[in-house]
Amino acid sequence: LAGGAAGFGAVAVVGPTGAFAIAGVAYFGSAWFAHRLASSLAHPHPKGTRFVEDAIEIARDLSEGLRTLWAEARLRLPLAGIFVLRTVTVFVAIVAILFIKDAFPEAGERAGRLSWSAIVLGVAGAGAFIGALSTPFFHRRLDKQAIIILGFVVSGAGIAALGGVEHIAAILVLTFAAGFGNLLTKVAVDACMQEELSDDFRGRGFAVYDIVYNLASVAAAALMVAVQASSLRTVSVATGVATLACAGFLRVGFAASAR
Repeated sequence: LAGGAAGFGAVAVVGPTGAFAIAGVAYFGSAWFAHRLASSLAHPHPKGTRFVEDAIEIARDLSEGLRTLWAEARLRLPLAGIFVLRTVTVFVAIVAILFIKDAFPEAGERAGRLSWSAIVLGVAGAGAFIGALSTPFFHRRLDKQAIIILGFVVSGAGIAALGGVEHIAAILVLTFAAGFGNLLTKVAVDACMQEELSDDFRGRGFAVYDIVYNLASVAAAALMVAVQASSLRTVSVATGVATLACAGFLRVGFAASAR
């Protein structure tokens, strides 16, 4: 969220080209810090750095981690669940921005001194923040699998109920619900991974988890391209209904894995 806010600020001050340049410099700086960290902790290589060999070893470790996660339903289902719900959350945020611009052209690109993109991001972030704070409350009453399903239900119900309502407030509320449900599910999935993965595979398992979580943003963008010619209201409601259906599938899967 801090990165998103900084990005919007950079675009406002120096424009998109300058913002991309700043992002590139930030990546180079991060790479330098990562290189320094790796240099101080790396195993010594007799012939210096073995880039190709190290890349192959990383790919092998990730592949082994993925096989370990996929082999166990108690790990496979949470991983698939967070990928789906993260995809839904990002997708709904994109739809919300486009819907406001299309359905309310009189609102323009900005609301006061903020762009609608920034407002949608901020509302989703507020939902995520409150979702994270609320997780201990739910954890005292529900197990982790139930919290994962609850996140789907909150997100799906909010999107299905409000996705077809042509009002800016309704769009922002459904974006809030999506962010809230996403974080409920994510914290519960984090706990499942932490508890279920053995020490030998925990690092590799979480590496795969991080990759899958971030690939959901790519999946959301691809989904947006696929449905861009469709009605945004219809797409929103259908997304909410599909999310609720996924909650049902997860419930059945968790019940089967417990037998």
